[in-house]
Amino acid sequence: MKRLLEHICVLDLSRLLPGAYCTQLLADVGARVLKIEQPGPGDYMRRLNPALFGALNRNKDSMTLNIKLPRGREILLRLIKESNVFFESFRPGVMDRLGLGYDAVCNANPEIVYCSLTGYGQAGPGRDRSGHDINYLSVSGALSLNVDPGERPMPPPMPLADLAGGLAASHAVLAGLLSQQQGGGGCYIDAALTDAALSFMSPRLVPALHTAKARREDLVRGGAYDVYRTRDRRWVSLGVIEDKFWQNLLRALGREELGQDARFKTDQLRCQHRRDLRFILEPLMEQQDLQVWMDLFNREDVPAAPVNRLDEVEQDPHVGFRGMVFQLEDHQGRGFKQVAYPASFPGIPSDRDRPAPAQGRDTRSVLGSLGFGEEDMHALEKEGVIGSGSL
Repeated sequence: MKRLLEHICVLDLSRLLPGAYCTQLLADVGARVLKIEQPGPGDYMRRLNPALFGALNRNKDSMTLNIKLPRGREILLRLIKESNVFFESFRPGVMDRLGLGYDAVCNANPEIVYCSLTGYGQAGPGRDRSGHDINYLSVSGALSLNVDPGERPMPPPMPLADLAGGLAASHAVLAGLLSQQQGGGGCYIDAALTDAALSFMSPRLVPALHTAKARREDLVRGGAYDVYRTRDRRWVSLGVIEDKFWQNLLRALGREELGQDARFKTDQLRCQHRRDLRFILEPLMEQQDLQVWMDLFNREDVPAAPVNRLDEVEQDPHVGFRGMVFQLEDHQGRGFKQVAYPASFPGIPSDRDRPAPAQGRDTRSVLGSLGFGEEDMHALEKEGVIGSGSL
C-alpha cells in the first residue's frame, strides 16, 4: 500500500524548531519534504542542537540553494512548479523582497499551498517584533499560570508555543491540500505561533474571561487532580474529576467515608476545598511505595500514572510497547533517539527509518531532475548558488 502523502511534495525553507516540527509531521506520513538550506550556515539547529535537528528532520531531503541570488530563485521557482506545498518561516515581508511572496509563487504554480509560519503573523502591530517561545507564551497568558499572583512567572520546560504552532501549521497545510486535491486550487496560510498558543490556552482563557476576578487557583484544579509523593520518595499523578473515579479512589485508599463529606461531594466542591483535600490525601499517599499504589489504582480503575523522569520515559512499559521512542543513526554514524509520529495507521506503510540528511545531500539529484548536467552544477557551485561540496 502507498504511504498516505506519498504523492505530495513539500518545499521547506524553514529553520529551527516550529517549521521543522510541522514538516516532520508531514514527512512521517509519507510526504517528500525537500529542505532548502542556505549554502554555508544551513539550518542553525544543525549546530545549536544536533540531537534535536536529527529528531525533527528525519525522512527529509536536503538541498543547498542561495535564494538571494537570481539564479537560485530561478531554480526554486522551477521546483515550485512541481511541488504541492511551499513552506517558509521568515519574518513578514522577507519573501516579498526576495520576489518569492505568494503572488510570485502562485504565478509559477496556481495550485500551490503556501504556508508562512511566523511569531505574530503577517498583520498586526506586533508582526515585525522578534520573539521566541517564551514571548509567545507571555502574550497568550500561559506564562502567568505557572505561579501564584505576585510571584515571578517561570518558563515551562516545553517549548509549547513552538510545538503548538508547528502542529497548527501542519493541520492548516493538510486542509489546504484537501481543498487542492478536490479541485479548489491553491491557498495562502498565515500561521502564527502566538495564535497557536492562544488556541491551546482556550480551556483556561475562556473561563477566565467569563469571571469577574479570574484567579489562578480558580483555573487550576488540585486536590484529587494533583501530584503526590509516595513512601519511596517518588511521585504519582492523580487525574480524578468524575464522581465515579472519586468513588474508586476512596475505595482504593480505604476511605469510603469521605464520599459523605459535604466538602467533596462534587468535582466543583473538591476544587473549592482543594487544600482540605490535599491535607487528607498527602499523608495517605506517603504510606505506600509508588508501585504499590499503581497496582492498586490500576485494579480499582483510578486515573493515575507515575511521574516519569526523563531517563525513565523510554523504559515505561506502555511507551515501549507503542514504539514511540526509537533510535536512528545519522550520516556520521551517531545514534540519536527519536520520538515517533503521534498516531499509527495499521496496514499502511510509514516512514521513520531515514535519518536527517547531511546538508545538501540531495542537491545533485534534485538538479539532475531539473535537467542540469555536471558542468552546469559545477558552474552553480562556483557562483555560490549551491553550497561548496554539495556535489
